[in-house]
Amino acid sequence: MQGVTIGNNILKSRDDVATIGDEVLLCAGAKIIGKVKIGNTVIVGANAVVTHDVESHTIVGGVPARPIGTCDDRFVINR
Repeated sequence: MQGVTIGNNILKSRDDVATIGDEVLLCAGAKIIGKVKIGNTVIVGANAVVTHDVESHTIVGGVPARPIGTCDDRFVINR
């Protein structure tokens, strides 16, 4: 969605970037920072800031992002 940032600290390394799985929904304003791994079938809530790995089938939200629920194939909107 709009306003999503996927980035890292280029002063440390240009190679420390996120790995994002399949069927991931990044809601408006979400930020994925650093070398984190986001599993499959994940929803990152609006304006959430992800700085740690996210397991598959998880809904995360907040600053910093933390698990707030689980999701399954019913929540996938883009196949």
